[in-house]
Amino acid sequence: FNGEALNFRQRSRIVSLDASYDIAQKWTLGGKYAYRAGSVTSSRDSLDFTGSEAELGVVRLDYHLTNRWDALIEGRYLDIGNGVTSRIGGQVGLFRHVNDNAKIGVGLTYGGIEEEYLATIGRDDNIGWYLNVVGKF
Repeated sequence: FNGEALNFRQRSRIVSLDASYDIAQKWTLGGKYAYRAGSVTSSRDSLDFTGSEAELGVVRLDYHLTNRWDALIEGRYLDIGNGVTSRIGGQVGLFRHVNDNAKIGVGLTYGGIEEEYLATIGRDDNIGWYLNVVGKF
């Protein structure tokens, strides 16, 4: 993060379930649940592994504006360490299909789940923008 190396070791097992359903001709409802169980050390040089777990829940609604354009809104809940750290966030976006196998989109993300990875607008507001290119086969 920001040019710094992570100073711990981690080993994990991850289970994830992701599904979507067309609830109408122009609307798709999706969801995801992921669970991570594992262990982490206090430093890279240590072998003092302690338990570590996290859960992620996502609900997403896509609207197919036209043949080439889609819009989305998504909500997320992240729980780390059985309630030690909980975060709520989400995103809104607009995507254009380039062809049958690719689309490109822009949007805003909010809420503090992924602010370390995005160009944040401000440190206190936890809002950031993204550009996303998707290939599909």
